Amino acid sequence: MKKLLLLVACCFPALAAAAPVALTVHDYPSGDGPAELVSFGVPFKPGELTQLSNVRVLDGAAEVPIGIKSLATWALDGSIRVALVQFPAPFTGATKGFTLDTGTARTTTDRTLVPVSWRLPRKIATLPASHLSASLVMWEQKPLGQTGYTAWEQKQTQQFSVLNTEPVASTPCARTDQYYDSANSSYGIYVRTGGLQYLISGRRWAHHHGRHQILLSGANTGHGNCTGGYVNNTRYTFVDSLVRDYFFWGDEESLRVAGLVVDNFYMPHADSWYYKAPNTRGFWTEREAAFAQLGLVAYYEATGNASYLDRARARFHSLHRMQGDNGNRAWVHNLYDHDPSEGCGETDYGSSSFMSGLLFESLIRYHKLTCDPVAAESLRFALDDLRQVNVATGAYAGQSLIYLGCPSTNTDYRDGNPDLDNLSAHAWAYAYRLSGFTRTSDRDFAQALFNTSVSEGFVGAPKQFNQAFRDSGNFVGYLDPNVAGLRSCTASPTDGGTSGGDGGSDAGTGSPDGGGSGGNDAGTGSPDGGGGEEEPGGEESGCGCGSAGSLSAVAWGLLCLGLLRRNRRL
Repeated sequence: MKKLLLLVACCFPALAAAAPVALTVHDYPSGDGPAELVSFGVPFKPGELTQLSNVRVLDGAAEVPIGIKSLATWALDGSIRVALVQFPAPFTGATKGFTLDTGTARTTTDRTLVPVSWRLPRKIATLPASHLSASLVMWEQKPLGQTGYTAWEQKQTQQFSVLNTEPVASTPCARTDQYYDSANSSYGIYVRTGGLQYLISGRRWAHHHGRHQILLSGANTGHGNCTGGYVNNTRYTFVDSLVRDYFFWGDEESLRVAGLVVDNFYMPHADSWYYKAPNTRGFWTEREAAFAQLGLVAYYEATGNASYLDRARARFHSLHRMQGDNGNRAWVHNLYDHDPSEGCGETDYGSSSFMSGLLFESLIRYHKLTCDPVAAESLRFALDDLRQVNVATGAYAGQSLIYLGCPSTNTDYRDGNPDLDNLSAHAWAYAYRLSGFTRTSDRDFAQALFNTSVSEGFVGAPKQFNQAFRDSGNFVGYLDPNVAGLRSCTASPTDGGTSGGDGGSDAGTGSPDGGGSGGNDAGTGSPDGGGGEEEPGGEESGCGCGSAGSLSAVAWGLLCLGLLRRNRRL
């Protein structure tokens, strides 16, 4: 009984209603939706919203009738992850403010929802960066102006003009106009700013991708609308952005197209992309696995269908076996066969730093959702190996990664590649978070890569801009212990799927730590998190309820009571 009372005291912190959220509705005359209808997706962090009936829109003190439905839920606790909200806003002028409240039951009669059949509404609602960043809609983020990285903030906003263009429908392959996903980058800056232009840009690129750059029928349904062998490259299909587009706009067509890609391209993707035996020849690249895995995980997030997470899990375990069979390294393969023109020798085996960075992105997303200790170990193997063999020794020595791990035969690979460093820096930042913010060598190396990319990297074209900013927002979030993640993996049961286990993840807060290392835009020196190295399958400490900052008090209480019942059965 004492244990039960202690558990309840630990897991039910003081209840506090969610603060109202300010909405700004913008008049957008060039939109093609209904004249006065506001229609938008509202993301919520885990545990924040459990009943749609508690969502209200206020015009001053007056409640506005709304239409509403859930677009996705958090598998962790069943709370609502994203809700589609529609309401009329017949005003004149450029903007008008409304309030979104989730603390009181709605009293108005609900409107019938209008299916989203337009590209952009005539009235567009934007949410504040504070709410968007905390919602985890694009995982750990910090609002611009609060990051401590002024040069990084300025670079993404000042150079945004390279993405802020109207896509051309006659450009069918993403390789040509938005390589590495302009929708993703645009939506990321929207989350960090709440800015209208970034939201519109994300919609333009995602709508273009789903309508013109994916084959919607025929033998190659779900593949990129590209010529020759490129039609079979996963890197020209962006399911992650189609899912985010569905979250931000409630567009069922974006989700449908995402499903076509996943079911027809990613699910039957060849097993050879997830295991390459040691010392074997033939083309292989981390990037081909990366986009398929990211798409499977993202589609699971949108649908809750565990079969997609299970397929991703099996493949991550195969990739882990590939690492183990090569001596617990990164994903080692023949570098000459990747592309003979890139200068590696026929007997050169190693890894690509930046294609590994893309694979890190999907691996980390999977780990957040499952706490699978295999994923944590896979990340550790690859990070330690790349840092040992793929770090520049010429220009940017120790502060940048080389393109391919074959410096013995190509002296070009002594120098680093600042344009590409932020495709990988986030992984060392996440590893620092996994250590409970104690493994400062990971933090400092992540910071060095980030600094080099910010000060030296070129971002004047879409491909390079997307390389620099698709994951660097997460880098900033990972390094700050005050930015809550989904949960503490050492304290929560496995989420979704049919197998897996516990591993280390987001720790709580503790004593102050020094932040990032020196150089351009050094770290902010925010408080350090408690906890130790990840211990898959280890004992849970304290209350065992994880980071209460990432879930509501009620959700954590229910979760912890469930853990107690499970422990009694065991």
